[in-house]
Formats: sequence, structure tokens, C-alpha cells
Amino acid sequence: MSDTNGVRAFFVRLAEDDEFRDSVVANPAQAMDEYGIEYDREQIPASVVLPTKESLSERLDEYLEAMGKEPVGFGIWRFHIDEEAS
Repeated sequence: MSDTNGVRAFFVRLAEDDEFRDSVVANPAQAMDEYGIEYDREQIPASVVLPTKESLSERLDEYLEAMGKEPVGFGIWRFHIDEEAS
């Protein structure tokens, strides 16, 4: 199971850091590995399109709250990372 603090830090940085967002789009597996996020490589979409930082920031509390209700390693992409273009 993934480290909750790592997942939290991943989402916060995704909502704030343009350079990090670019690295997630370029290589999402590497970015998640850096934060200790466990995932099934088959769940990573072929093309990652992130929501805007504003959209992610608005939903950040919802994402973090969900972490307390489900195992953190359940599949990060369930958060609809590709729901809208950045």
C-alpha cells in the first residue's frame, strides 16, 4: 500500500508546480515512483492530460478525504486526472 503522505504530497505538488506537472505528463510512472505511490502500470493511460491547477486545487480536499476511506494503492487514476485539459 502506498504511503499516504507521499500521495498527499504528490497531489499538492500537482496542484501547484508547473514543472512537476510536465514531468508527470512525460513520465507518470517515474513521478509516482518518486512519491512511493503503488499502482498497476496497466492503469496508467497512454496519454496523460492533467486537469488545470485550479480545478485540481478545488478538488484537492475531496481527493485527500477519499484517501482516508479507501486504500491509497487503489489506482491513482480513479481521480480522473484526464478529466480536462490543462
